Amino acid sequence: MNLNFLKQLLPVLFFMLFAQEVFTQNTKSAEPKAMVAAKTENAAELTDEEEELLKDPYCLEVSGQILQGSNVLTRLDVIVYCDGKVMDQYNTINEKTFKAGFKRNRLYTLVIKKAGYIPLVVIVNTTMPQQKKETLNRFYFETTLKSVKNNLNPEYTDHPAAYLSYLQGEKAFNLSTAYNTFIKDKLTLKKK
Repeated sequence: MNLNFLKQLLPVLFFMLFAQEVFTQNTKSAEPKAMVAAKTENAAELTDEEEELLKDPYCLEVSGQILQGSNVLTRLDVIVYCDGKVMDQYNTINEKTFKAGFKRNRLYTLVIKKAGYIPLVVIVNTTMPQQKKETLNRFYFETTLKSVKNNLNPEYTDHPAAYLSYLQGEKAFNLSTAYNTFIKDKLTLKKK
């Protein structure tokens, strides 16, 4: 098979597999599940949901800010999907930083939305080596949202903006530079 054809097919497959529910409008205001306070000192205060989270802890916490010039956007809808189901959903209200938690060895879609902007979609792959110790990894990023009125290639604006995974060589979670380069190139409209 032609390598260029496979490179063009990759984002389409990502979109088809993981973004089927990305554009739902149902949101709620609440603390994200990832931010369950460590109330282990007084176990009587734990809710059933918090006890479940402690049994199967997160291996990755993704946080960040969405910038517009020198300002940080607030009132963002943050949605985490896994296997086509909403796993977590909240609105940042007046918070400037979003946070989401992810469990080990799963494939997630993180969606950040705000009215008037194209939703930011990030694929999060938490597959890690078995010998990697259970610790909470953290990944922070800052980015911008693109206005719905833009000069981007419309064929690619609904594709994931980034692919985050555990990189064995770095022994840490990081964005795929190959995918990042690919999608940035595809989003740029070519002048004829």
